[in-house]
Amino acid sequence: MGGTGFATTMTPSIPRTYIGGAVASDVPGSAPLRLKTETINWFKLLAKAGPAAFGYNLRRRLELKEVSLEPSRDDHENQAVKIVCELEVTPDMCNAEGVVEHGAMTFLMDEGSAVSLLMMKMLDGQDHTIGVSQNFNFFWYNVPPGPGSKLTIISRSVNVHGDMGYCQCEIWDMEKHKMIVSGTQTQMLPSKPENWKKKPKL
Repeated sequence: MGGTGFATTMTPSIPRTYIGGAVASDVPGSAPLRLKTETINWFKLLAKAGPAAFGYNLRRRLELKEVSLEPSRDDHENQAVKIVCELEVTPDMCNAEGVVEHGAMTFLMDEGSAVSLLMMKMLDGQDHTIGVSQNFNFFWYNVPPGPGSKLTIISRSVNVHGDMGYCQCEIWDMEKHKMIVSGTQTQMLPSKPENWKKKPKL
């Protein structure tokens, strides 16, 4: 698929779960293959603007570690989509204090939670359109790590109702086994222009 800025030929030094070249069948998790494929495609689509776009260097290093369907934490008769990514911290993600900048983590949480919510909408047969944020609330637990550390980004859909949706995300310091930040996001579908298509081309 063109226009993403990602190489399609994998080398031994690049994990096969690296999102730009991820192979859906290699991604762990209980979600059906089509959902894993759509998860990869949407992360690629978000990076379609290429190297000049905001967040490109974060996206190109992101690894997709799991896409699962699991019982909702609050209602086991309903399902939630869980997406787990990992990312090594590099200096360009850090602030003057040498730890991960809050803005970098907000960016990761925004996209991860939004994609998990979109996957839930697709399972429900709704529009293949990513929502726009209505509000995003954060709670910071611990000091972020510095370069060389690894982050785990865990995103979950919570509820979809009509044009509205609710999702959550957590970022963990893998080495210290501590949560750094959690966030909750409410989204709604954007207004549709006259030439709106159900799914953008990759």
